[in-house]
Amino acid sequence: MHFITAVDWFFTALYIVLLVRILLSWFPNVRGRWVYYIFHFTEPVLAPIRKIIQRSPLGGSGMVIDFSPIFAFLLIFLLRDVIISLLGRLL
Repeated sequence: MHFITAVDWFFTALYIVLLVRILLSWFPNVRGRWVYYIFHFTEPVLAPIRKIIQRSPLGGSGMVIDFSPIFAFLLIFLLRDVIISLLGRLL
């Protein structure tokens, strides 16, 4: 059960870091080491989603709003539920 809790905490932390990144995007003048780490940690999650969106009818080169965090949240919730469900059956 402790492993399932750790997995749940990981996905919760990822959700929070993505939320912080979204909020930071509203304030482009905010800089610092912690901002760099947040962007560095979340970009591997958002970049592949952004590429998929750009190839879809939603995206394009003139995309004004970045929808990748929304899809990332959906994927995080889906992955979290699937992994915890599988671990619950195995443990």
